[in-house]
Amino acid sequence: VASLGVKADDVKELELEMIGKSIRLTREGSGWVLPGSSGYPAKVQKVKEILAKLEALELGQPVARERSSHKRLKVADDLYERKIRWGGGTGLILGTSPSYNVIHVRPEGQDAVYQVEGLSAWDLGCEVRDWVSAEILALPAPDLRAFSIKSATGECEFTKGAEGPWAAVTPSPNGEPLDVPSLNSIIGSVS
Repeated sequence: VASLGVKADDVKELELEMIGKSIRLTREGSGWVLPGSSGYPAKVQKVKEILAKLEALELGQPVARERSSHKRLKVADDLYERKIRWGGGTGLILGTSPSYNVIHVRPEGQDAVYQVEGLSAWDLGCEVRDWVSAEILALPAPDLRAFSIKSATGECEFTKGAEGPWAAVTPSPNGEPLDVPSLNSIIGSVS
């Protein structure tokens, strides 16, 4: 049983392609970004899951060895479900899925086609929305000690001691008292 030789920690870039669409993900430090989308952060856990699947993938015995089978199994260079590359031109073409959690794959540059388990074309979306991290800001709530809120009517500043409750440094523009549950809800939305 052969593997693809993927070492997740060594992969610096992933390219995903379907006919008419493609997306590239690049490792930056301990995270991943979408360089084609202004370097927006990618879903790190999703990238790690894909890399783990590639690392664990076992090719087994070929189900086809001839180029004439490529189009029928949708692993041809010009007819496929997905292509995935992980640096240095190394890649895999994903084709038809004969049953749940099983797919036909062909290493790029080879004629042999394999039936493998654990990888799906659906895991490899080629749209930005498939990979973009919705997490813009994450702060541990216990570590937050001060912040301010700006609106069209003014600005309010809040502080908190190590163990103490939140207090308004500047009063609300309309003079209303501090609404602690609402404040905690705001804090919860960014932590």
